[in-house]
Amino acid sequence: MILATTFLLVVLEFSVRLFFPEINYQGNERSMFLENRFGESMGLRPDASGTFFGKTVHTDMNGFRQLDIPAQHDQSWLFVGDSVTFGVAVDDDKIFPQLVQNRFPHTRVWNAAVVGYGANDYLNVVSAFADGHSDLERIILFFCLNDVYGNLSFDADSSPIEASLSFLRRNSKLYQLLKGTFFDQSRKHALHDISYFEDRNPNFEAAVGALENIKAIADELGAELLVVIVPYEYQLRVDGLRAPQALLTKRLAEQGIAFLDLYEAFESARSEDYFLYGDPMHLSDLGHKTVADELMDELMDELMDELMERLQ
Repeated sequence: MILATTFLLVVLEFSVRLFFPEINYQGNERSMFLENRFGESMGLRPDASGTFFGKTVHTDMNGFRQLDIPAQHDQSWLFVGDSVTFGVAVDDDKIFPQLVQNRFPHTRVWNAAVVGYGANDYLNVVSAFADGHSDLERIILFFCLNDVYGNLSFDADSSPIEASLSFLRRNSKLYQLLKGTFFDQSRKHALHDISYFEDRNPNFEAAVGALENIKAIADELGAELLVVIVPYEYQLRVDGLRAPQALLTKRLAEQGIAFLDLYEAFESARSEDYFLYGDPMHLSDLGHKTVADELMDELMDELMDELMERLQ
């Protein structure tokens, strides 16, 4: 009976891998993470390779995800974010930092995103990176709903149950299919994270405070700060869940922080098409292309406005 059950599970697993190639693995390679890489924040091991969500990723001298960069550049832009900006489960040439880099050949894009980062981690990275990078012209921060608390933790993996689930996330597409079929993880994560977006919520206030401090650093450098707000899949599927964006953009406007809300940019196709299979927030190839297109339009408009001001 045990052998028969094992054989059936193996057959089902390989069948899912064959017929559902869009399902990705999950999980991150622990050995790639270093404690206190940027102040109190974790970072990735420099000049190393590791597996994230089933894809091999290479890092540069800073521990940032490696991009195909120009041989020479006049200025640099720092992209700050979490696993969404890092681009888990997406090929190097299809993540939006690389797509933007391709369009601006005289600018060096640094993808400083790390899996599990939150707003305070962004502040730590910007504080550390800004020192010694006088050519930094822009800081573009990609904000997701879970950035009010951050979510990287390896402590729970020590329990037998979580260790087993972690193994399945990293190795079984059958597990991902069953979880996506019977449980709406996107709804669960969205409703949990949306609950933090209230005035005087300590997590939300701390996140806004971190963004204000990043703006102060950008101002001191003479660099532009742009906060790009990326929606969750469930928000696109259900009307009336834009309260987080409304509150955040209100607070950003009060602090004079430029922002780009991408909610409406994700409305031309089915919500799930913009995201990985059964995933509440991580972007698919289409999602990355959409972010890149919208950001490039925004940047080109800003550059044209700057040029017109100089000509006047």
